[in-house]
Amino acid sequence: MLAAVVWVIPWCREVVALEENPDAMVPSMVYMLYHSRRLWLSGVWGTLSVSVLGTVAGFVLAVGLVFLRINAPGRRDSRPL
Repeated sequence: MLAAVVWVIPWCREVVALEENPDAMVPSMVYMLYHSRRLWLSGVWGTLSVSVLGTVAGFVLAVGLVFLRINAPGRRDSRPL
């Protein structure tokens, strides 16, 4: 494992130092990830914020629906919910 890390880090530095995007798939991915890191991080931030917002909205909606189901009107209570 350590040998792989020792080999990968200098290789990534070589790929990042290239003038233009390489043709091979993995070096191209490393090159684009490094040179577009701000765009990538903004995408990660947007994805996480939307997922947290959706989770919170779903939780609030679920809790509201649970209370509506628990508070079913009885025979003496004729008020609609």
